[in-house]
Amino acid sequence: MITFAALLFGLGCCLIVGGAVAALLRWYEANQRRILERAALVPCADWQAGRRWQAAAGMTTAGPTGVQISPVTGTACAWYAVDLVREPSRRYDDTASSVDHLWTQEAPGPPALQDHTGSLLIDPRLLRRRSTDGDPLITTTTVRRYGREDEDRVPQLIPRDVYLGTGKHETLVLTELLVHAGQRAYAIGRARSDGGNLVLTPSRRGPVTVLTTGTYEQVHARRIAATAGSWTLPGALSIAGVAGIAGAVLLAWLTWPVD
Repeated sequence: MITFAALLFGLGCCLIVGGAVAALLRWYEANQRRILERAALVPCADWQAGRRWQAAAGMTTAGPTGVQISPVTGTACAWYAVDLVREPSRRYDDTASSVDHLWTQEAPGPPALQDHTGSLLIDPRLLRRRSTDGDPLITTTTVRRYGREDEDRVPQLIPRDVYLGTGKHETLVLTELLVHAGQRAYAIGRARSDGGNLVLTPSRRGPVTVLTTGTYEQVHARRIAATAGSWTLPGALSIAGVAGIAGAVLLAWLTWPVD
């Protein structure tokens, strides 16, 4: 019985830790919702560098370097990035990456978000991020895969010496990201000044910045759905953990051998 009490005590501790972790996640989601609600829609011309949680709505457009032609699909766009990786990785170290990054090419300048008052440049790091909270991305992705027998089909813009010698069980994955001009976009975040231009940039406090084709109402509805009833699970885990510990202590006290 003492062994069972110890197991029950350990389970209770695990449940309390799980409840604490769940509470932190729910707090983060609730904080995202509060940020969204506090972010006022500001015309692009009135954005201020360093001020947090401003919002803008407009259309994507080419930046100072003008309209670009994506090198893989040949599409006229506001921005593009192309990456070639090999999977699986040939490295045998402790790196977390499962692929080898072989080659990359990016448009010479960033795209912009424009409204009737002006425009904000968009930091390319935001365009390479994955979607958060289900917000639709403003980028269009094209993926092409090549095996050892397909090396001759790899686009000529990529130097052959970076990918020749593909193994039998290896695959080359070519990914093109691009931003079409004239696409509706909604953004929340902060801006930095760069050479007289304001640039929408990733938050230094985590993936708070929103950059999506969705509207404020759509983004807000997703945040509300994510936080609805959000404290039920942390509370239930914590209560179950406390009950487990209390039961373990009581069981141990009742069954402890008496001299």
